Amino acid sequence: MILMPISGFLMTILSNHHIDFYGLFTIQSFAQDLQFAKICKKIHQKAALLFTALIILHILAAFYHHFIRKDNVLKRMWNS
Repeated sequence: MILMPISGFLMTILSNHHIDFYGLFTIQSFAQDLQFAKICKKIHQKAALLFTALIILHILAAFYHHFIRKDNVLKRMWNS
């Protein structure tokens, strides 16, 4: 989970863009390296796909426990 924000930060900074932090302060670009920015973009995209797949897998596992195994795992999570 830490890979996604780090790669997004590096991708933005190395592409010569600044990051506006909710209007509180701005992080300026300190270097421009478009090759490394492209690598960071690919890492960021792959991490997003992996993260989405893990969320879907987690939801499917909860449904598996609820509908197939009928072991009340989903009910215990929902009531807590």
